[in-house]
Amino acid sequence: MPSEQVKRYVIVGMGVRSAMYYQAIIQDFKDVAKLVGICDTNQTRMDVANDHIVELGGEKVQTYKDT
Repeated sequence: MPSEQVKRYVIVGMGVRSAMYYQAIIQDFKDVAKLVGICDTNQTRMDVANDHIVELGGEKVQTYKDT
């Protein structure tokens, strides 16, 4: 796999620590990583996270509800 290929990530669990991970993907590693989705049992948490992702300069991502 070429090193310049962008890796796509989905984060499972939108607890407090998740912001640390999606912020790094969106800001620090944007040249080599892309956040494409988030998953949680709570849709409200995902909505709040998506709003924060946009505030950080990212694009809203697909949400997946875990049951």
